[in-house]
Amino acid sequence: MHAPDVTPERCLTITEVEHRVGRKKSWIYARIQRNRFPPPDQGRWYESEINAYLNARRVGKVGGRKPYTP
Repeated sequence: MHAPDVTPERCLTITEVEHRVGRKKSWIYARIQRNRFPPPDQGRWYESEINAYLNARRVGKVGGRKPYTP
């Protein structure tokens, strides 16, 4: 039987997270301290957790606030 191909999950640096979220690291770490942003695992963030955070923001499910709409 052939084992399925497993692609390891990509881990992001703080610089990549800043770029993806559009905020600086001080904002990110302040939200982590308030349990409002996914914490890093050994200094890196799982890409899936950042994607889930951004998707939740998009549909207005983070911190009970609606996302910004122009």
